[in-house]
Amino acid sequence: MQRELFDATLDEVDRDGDLVNVVLGLTLETALSDGIVVDRCARFRRIQKAG
Repeated sequence: MQRELFDATLDEVDRDGDLVNVVLGLTLETALSDGIVVDRCARFRRIQKAG
């Protein structure tokens, strides 16, 4: 199963390699299925300036 998730990750990166400020998450649809769900979420870190 780990190999399948890894292969799906590589396929997703090959499809769109722009991962700047993006979180790529892969999960199984259900515990008993082989379906893989791919989520891309924008990730921005807020930086507070002193002063």
